[in-house]
Amino acid sequence: MYKVMIVDDEYPARNMLDLLINWEENGFEMAAKAENGKQALEIYEKLRPELLITDIQMPVMDGISLIREIRKENPKQCVLVLSCHESFDYAQQAIRLGVRDYLIKDMLTTEQLQKCLLRTKEYLDLQNSSGVLPPPSFQLGREPDQAIQQIYPVYFSKAERRMDKLNSCLLKGDYVKAAELVRQLYQTPFEGLVRYHFLSWISESIHHQLLELCVRKNIPTEELLGEYALTAEELLLSNDPQEASQILCGWLDRLALLPVPQEEYSFRIKNVLTYLQENYFQDISLQSVAEQFGVHKVYLARTFKAETGETLNEYLNKIRLEKAKLLLSMTEDTAQDISYTVGFNSTQSFYNVFKKYAGCSPTEYRGKIRS
Repeated sequence: MYKVMIVDDEYPARNMLDLLINWEENGFEMAAKAENGKQALEIYEKLRPELLITDIQMPVMDGISLIREIRKENPKQCVLVLSCHESFDYAQQAIRLGVRDYLIKDMLTTEQLQKCLLRTKEYLDLQNSSGVLPPPSFQLGREPDQAIQQIYPVYFSKAERRMDKLNSCLLKGDYVKAAELVRQLYQTPFEGLVRYHFLSWISESIHHQLLELCVRKNIPTEELLGEYALTAEELLLSNDPQEASQILCGWLDRLALLPVPQEEYSFRIKNVLTYLQENYFQDISLQSVAEQFGVHKVYLARTFKAETGETLNEYLNKIRLEKAKLLLSMTEDTAQDISYTVGFNSTQSFYNVFKKYAGCSPTEYRGKIRS
């Protein structure tokens, strides 16, 4: 049974959580309640509850200060936040301090609390059994909560339509319209952690679309992103929403300025290029592509080289390399797993190609973009 302490300066909020569910049936014991961070810190020293549920804005000592003080003594302390209308800056600080999840006061139901506690119990069980600190459940890219969608259904429908339009604009090369859609998406009616959560979903989606565009257009990601962080998480954690929006729009401006290849490929080679872009992850060879298009491999090799300036294998490896960079920047997959995901038959050949074109190993590349 895990001990729980609730910290909130509002009595109704403390009482609501206490009565909303049967804590014992969910593997928790309501051990203590506190009205502010200072009082909670004193109780914490004595009880050492495994789960801390705290409001952010409170008198005497706020939730951020409380979490920061507890982290000094126990870096692995599991913390949930009672979110309502705190500032975006508070939300950023809470995420930096490793908050596991958050509960929205105005929308909390028994079902949502139970689901949150289930995730939390799994986290605590894993931590206790392995001693390893699992990654937070509050992640970028997490789908917006059903509760928020129910409260703001019209807004979410509008946001989803704008995301679809944005993708269409990127495919068409209409970067001016795309930038306007980005600015609209970043203007939300939410506050605090709810706003952070929504914008993390928006940022991850836009970021992914831009990097996918780089892969499709064979544009090195560094050429687009320049000096800025490669991850959507760093983009939102390091900037306020307006600045993050401006950075994304800056990337779109840079896309518009990048030179567009002027080569006019023959009909057959255009089809081959499309085939490689769509099937790069498969076991592809010059022979298999030649058979796919009904031509002799020597003819295909000579024509492909003449029109693109590269061999088919060189072109294919560059596609795979850009996709690998995308996965290295956005996932925790191992280099070995990524090598097979993007179509290489062996990890060694993946390392050799990566080193040749990127000038460093996959591990070194991941370290650079996350440093």
